[in-house]
Amino acid sequence: MGEEIFQIPKIEHVYVGLMDETVEFRWVRAEVHGFLKLPGRVLLNIPLMIELGVSYNPLEWRKRLWYPIDKPNMRRQSVTSIIYDWELI
Repeated sequence: MGEEIFQIPKIEHVYVGLMDETVEFRWVRAEVHGFLKLPGRVLLNIPLMIELGVSYNPLEWRKRLWYPIDKPNMRRQSVTSIIYDWELI
C-alpha cells in the first residue's frame, strides 16, 4: 500500500475548506497526503472532519454520505473534490 500514498515534497500543511451551504465555510489547516487509487476524492480523517464541522455514519461509508455535526438528519452526498492550482512560495 505504500506506493499508493504520496506526499508532495516540501509541503507539510495545506488549508482546506468545505463549500456547502449547510456548513459555515472556514479554512482549516491540514496535513497533505494523496491516494493514487482515488482520483478526484479527498480522504478526511475524524479530527479534520470535526474541524470542518461534519461527521458521517460509519455504516453508510460506502454510500459516501456525510452530515453537518449539528444536523445529523441532514445527509449529504459527497461529490468529486475541486482541485486548485498551487505553487510553492
